[in-house]
Amino acid sequence: MIKSIRIRDFRCFNSVQTGLRPLTVLIGPNDSGKSSFLEAIRSVLQPTVEFGENDFPNRDRSKQPTIEITTDAGKVSKSFDPKGGGKPRTTTESGALESVTPFLFVQLPNSGMRLSGNIGPDSDRAPTVESNGGGIAAVLDYLARRDRDRLFEIEAAMKRQIANFRSLEILRSSANECTIKFRYKDGTLQPDTALSAGARFLLFFATLATQPNPPKLLLIEEPETGVHPHRLSEIMKFMHSLISPPNSAGATQVILSTHSPYLLDYVDVANDQVLVFRNAESGNRTVTPADVDELKFHLSDFKLGELWFNLREEGMVKAEGA
Repeated sequence: MIKSIRIRDFRCFNSVQTGLRPLTVLIGPNDSGKSSFLEAIRSVLQPTVEFGENDFPNRDRSKQPTIEITTDAGKVSKSFDPKGGGKPRTTTESGALESVTPFLFVQLPNSGMRLSGNIGPDSDRAPTVESNGGGIAAVLDYLARRDRDRLFEIEAAMKRQIANFRSLEILRSSANECTIKFRYKDGTLQPDTALSAGARFLLFFATLATQPNPPKLLLIEEPETGVHPHRLSEIMKFMHSLISPPNSAGATQVILSTHSPYLLDYVDVANDQVLVFRNAESGNRTVTPADVDELKFHLSDFKLGELWFNLREEGMVKAEGA
């Protein structure tokens, strides 16, 4: 697990340092640095990938971006080396990188993902979903053949959220291709082209949380996209099941960004982390943990999302000097 991160001169950040928890939620207005924060984590976990032009503050290549994460097993750092021909300089303590990889950075297409695809050769090792939502067909086909209990869990989750849903139909069009369709209670069979993006997003998150080989770290941008507000409770159940899995799979650390106060209602302020992103007058971005003690005082009368909506970012953190 990533315990803390320090970012200097990377994109919109001058200097940021903060702790992280098993589930951390990033909130803040547009262009406040949430996406750049997730990109910083992805960058340091891909130590050989060079810094791009946009990774330098204001594209100023005299700056030297530096990102350092501290994991349960040690530190991993990545910095720009002006003497190294543009190559990044990386330092990794033994086992530190392995403790948070493989990781998955989820950025789902607004129109929803396809529910068909290549399933590859049969293997004892289960396939995994992909960052753009692909791979669902391969995972579900594997579960149908080798782990029906997990498949039933996914179908049960879909039944809780889609009233007329009955089952998933996993249809092979060839030895290496399959398509997922929804079977409804009246017998109707719907292909993915007839399904709403929201229904496909729900299936993605259910599959992500139930697959046999979840990533050690999950980064997600705006999981609420295309999903009805009432269904966000189910998505957050999936996220909490990943950090405290009920089965033998290892725990996954989840870091996600959101613009939805409804999603924030399902954050456990006692155990989860809320990081508040703001734009400073200097143009830099700040990252501040939410004032948990103050928020707890109000949660008997208001939901967390209501507090964020009404108090805005400034009311979610301790006042300076307090």
